[in-house]
Order: sequence, then C-alpha cells, then structure tokens
Amino acid sequence: MKYKKIIIFIIAVLFFLCLYSCTDKQNIELAITSENEETTDMNDSSVPENNIADTDTNKNESAVEPTEPAEPEIIEVFQAPDIPADFAAANITDIAQGITFDTCFRRGVNMGNMLESPDEGAWGVYFEPEYFALIKQRGFDFVRLPVGWGNHLMLKGDTITIEKKFLERVKYIVDEAVKNDLGIIINIHHYNDMDDYPEKYAERLYKIWRIISTSFQNYPANVVFEIFNEPHNALDTKTWNQYQNECIKIIRETNPSRKIVVTAGDWGGISGIMDLMIPEDENLILSFHCYDPFNFTHQGAEWSDNMDQYLGTEWTGTEFEKKALDNSFRFVKAWSEATGLPVLLGEFGAYSKADMESRINWTAYMREIAEYYGFAWSYWEFCAGFGIYDPNAEEFFEELADALTGTPLNENNYATGIGMPKITAERGLGYFGPFKTERNINIICDSWTGMSLYDTENGTQIIDLGENSVVDWAQAFIILDNLTDTGDGFSHDKCELTIRNINNSITDFCFNLDNNGDFETSIGWYDEKSLKSNTKNIIQNDDGTVTFIFELNKVYRQFKDKCENGIRLKMFIESVPDRVKNYDRQGSVEFIKVELK
Repeated sequence: MKYKKIIIFIIAVLFFLCLYSCTDKQNIELAITSENEETTDMNDSSVPENNIADTDTNKNESAVEPTEPAEPEIIEVFQAPDIPADFAAANITDIAQGITFDTCFRRGVNMGNMLESPDEGAWGVYFEPEYFALIKQRGFDFVRLPVGWGNHLMLKGDTITIEKKFLERVKYIVDEAVKNDLGIIINIHHYNDMDDYPEKYAERLYKIWRIISTSFQNYPANVVFEIFNEPHNALDTKTWNQYQNECIKIIRETNPSRKIVVTAGDWGGISGIMDLMIPEDENLILSFHCYDPFNFTHQGAEWSDNMDQYLGTEWTGTEFEKKALDNSFRFVKAWSEATGLPVLLGEFGAYSKADMESRINWTAYMREIAEYYGFAWSYWEFCAGFGIYDPNAEEFFEELADALTGTPLNENNYATGIGMPKITAERGLGYFGPFKTERNINIICDSWTGMSLYDTENGTQIIDLGENSVVDWAQAFIILDNLTDTGDGFSHDKCELTIRNINNSITDFCFNLDNNGDFETSIGWYDEKSLKSNTKNIIQNDDGTVTFIFELNKVYRQFKDKCENGIRLKMFIESVPDRVKNYDRQGSVEFIKVELK
C-alpha cells in the first residue's frame, strides 16, 4: 500500500512536468510566430527588389492573409543607385572640367524604335545586351536613347510616378552603355500630349524630369540629359522656351553641372533656333535634326502623307545638293559662334526605301559636313527602317555603316568650318536670345520644293533651283518683321523687293501675301516677258537688278485681325516652264534687299 502511494505520487509529478513542458514549448512557438509576423509586416511596407510594377493597393484588414506579399504602394521618387564615393567624386570632377561632351561625344547612333514605342517590342525592335559592344567596336563613342516616358506614367491622385519596371529597364540600358565606355543621351520622346496641350501637361513634364534627374544624379558625366524630342504643334519655339527653361531649373537642382541638350520648337529643326531663349549655362548643347531633302530621306515612308510619290528619288552628291545642306549647317554654326555652345546633329538618316547607293552618298556627306563644322552627330537609327544593322542577320549593312565610321576622324579638318551669316544674341537677366542675323533679307526656303538657299559674304542670299524637284513651283518666304496690323491698315503702305535674276534663268515669279497661317492672297505675277518690263510695279535698275513694288494696303481688308502670327511675302519661283522633263530645271536668283515704306 505504501509503495502504491509512492508510485501514484511519482506518476502525478511526471504528468505535471510533462504538461508544463508542452505548454512552455507552445508559448515559445507562439512567440516566434508573432515575431516573424511582425517582421513580415515591416517588410511589406518596402519595395521588393524584383517588383515588376507599382500599382494601387487597397488593403482589407479582415481578409485572409495572402500567400504572396501584397503589391507595394507607389514610391514617388526612386533612389539613385549606390556608387562608390571616389567614383562619384571623379565623375563630378569630369563634369566640372567640361570635357565630357566636346571630347567624348562625336560619333553616335540612335537606339530608335525601342523604348519610345508604346511598349518595348511594339515596333519590332528590342534592345539586346550585345548591341553596345557592337556599336563601340564599330567606332561610335556614344548613343542616343529615345525614351517614351509618357507611356509609362502612373497617376494616383495628385501623385505622378513612373512604372518601376520601366525605369529599371532604362537604368539597365544606361548601365550597359557606361560599361561599354559609351556616352549616352537620355531624352523624352513622343510625348504627344505635351506637344498638343502644353498648359495641361507641363506639370507632368516637370515631374518626369524630377524623377529622371534624381534617379541618375550620381551617374557618370557621360550620361547626358536631353529635355524633349522635336517639340511641335502647339510647341513653336516661342511657346516652348518657358517649358524648356523650367526643366533646366529642375535638373539643375540635383545635377548642377551635367550636360543638357536643348532644342528649338517646330520639330527641332533649324528654322526655330533664332527664337530660342535659354539660360547662360555653359553646360548646354543645342540639338537640331536634319532630314533634307525630305522627299529623298522619307520617300515611301508609311507614317507620312503621300510619300510614295517620291519613290525613286536619288541623291548623287551634285554641287546643288551639297550646297543646300552646307548653307543650313553654316547657319547653325553661326548660332554656335554667337553663344559659344556646342552643337549636336541629333538625328539624320535616309529611309530604307531609298536606293542604297544614294543612302550611302547622302549619309557620308552628312557625316563629313557635320564634322567640318564641329558638330557631334547621332545617326537615326541602329536597327530599324533607317538602320545600319540587320538584327535578323546579325550583321551591319557594311557600306552604310562605313559611311559613318569607316573614315577616321580628321582632326586637322574637324570644326574648321566658319558660320554664316553672322548671328547676334540679345542678352539680359542671365539669358541668351532671341537671336538676329546680319542679313539684308530674311528668307525661309522650302527645300523639298527643289531649291536651295545660300548666304553670300555681303549679306545677300541666293536661291538655286535644281534637279529632282517634285513640284512645278519652288516656294520660299520673306519674313516682313516690321509689318503689323494697326487696326486701320498695315503699318507700311509699300514693300519693295530688289533681286538679281542671274543669267535671266528665272522665267516666272508669283508673289502672295501670307499670314503665316491659313490665309494668303496674290499681289503680283510676272512671266518671262514682264520680268523685263518697266512699269509702276517693276523697275529695271542700272546695275542689272530688278525692283518689285507691292502696294500692301490694297489687300489689307482681307488680313484685318488675322496678323497675330506675322506677315510673309510668299514666292513661287519657276524656270524653264517648257522643259522636256517635268522636274528637270535649273536657275538662280539673288535677293538683294527688302524695304517697307
């Protein structure tokens, strides 16, 4: 009996010890579980490294815990990558010395149809990792990366952000360029909303640049920013100035010395650069695009209207063809001399529907003339419709690529070209512009109508009509800067235009008054016979020149309240109207002066 009580006591003690042990273990497991859950909650508030895209998330507290982490909230500005301090400091020194663009950006190519498309691959082209090594080996020293940021904006209330996956893709491509010792220009491309409705979309443009400039602020000096590609539609240069300058201010908050590429409105061409107003910032670069003659470079282009009619247009490198391009480049060089800023020929190229020999001829001359005037250049583009590389065959179009980099840079000839005509810039309050030319007459030439414009050393201009014209009449405009609408009539009664008909080669002139918009009316027509007459409207001068006299107020009623865009004298010029070949003609006319009286 005694032993039985002892046995029962021992069993009871063992039972309670076992019960206590199980309870303590359960408490420990609960504590570990609680700690892990707390850690998981903390981690859920950050962005996973492999997150694909940031999206809005509405959390339901009563919902069953998901098996995968919930998508994170949008981060407004992404952090720049960590770069060793000594490396970053070296890059800052490079920027401060101003050596990056002038010495490391000379020959480049556009990575077109990739990231500016609605989604990468939508236009049949993807960036491949091996591309930059091929580009470097081919003799290029930089690339231009068109980026369609506007296709990847995310809106949450008043917050505007960029898809994380897309930003990381851009960063990856920039990293690859840096690894391959290539400079790279990042731009905003095809942001059509801004082109059409700038007042509405300007804040989004500014936000994009805050994100870009913050994300890349610690990158090397050979990463360059370009504010906008080809502003157009509502963004003429005078309108574009305010938006571009605000973007420069934003970039300078985080990138005080980084090179920034600026451009004029009106499709980023040459015609708009005189209206530019830009900060006196030595780290700016002017970009312009040149696809002249357009009927050659864009023949058969599906995205432009009626370009099939120009199929078969050749470019053989005649004196007329070269002279037209040379005069445009001389003009941009004069602008560069007036500001002291370098120039980038940001885009030029000939579409694949032109014959290859003409493409090679034109491309080689464009490269040659750009280097003669000291312009960096980036060909449009690498591996699509204008491309120098066939991604399917994985090989270059050898002769076309050689037209760009097959000839070594001629250091003795580089940047020796002189600008013309002389250009001066208004200066004040830390800004350049607008700009003025020291010309007797200011003419805009429609090169696609089969003509070229050339400045002379005495301030006059010569228009040459040449072969390969695609219309019956060549067109040009004289800007009548001081002609205004007073409300009762034009500010001047008469316009007098003096010309020299070289070798009497021009047979017909038609003059219209034009409001630089949607209205024009005829004010004079002269054929071969009347060009040699003496009347109250045309005077034969003793020095062989001819003066046309236009009575402006005879047509004022038609222009009343329609002159907000200025007034131009529009000219249709013809030679050899009875020529055998419809588009085979030649003729020259020198424009001496225009006067308002």
